[in-house]
Amino acid sequence: QRSECWGCGAVALRGSPNSALETLPMEGILKVTKKQMMQLQKAKSRYTGID
Repeated sequence: QRSECWGCGAVALRGSPNSALETLPMEGILKVTKKQMMQLQKAKSRYTGID
């Protein structure tokens, strides 16, 4: 079985010893990380002050 890595184009085999991030080149890891950070910042800005 094959799975796509968060839309970054890298493909990893499910159940293989390597995770999808381990098979990505550094540029792919940075792209995924930046996207996740932007999503986190958006979520934080939406929910600031709800406490």
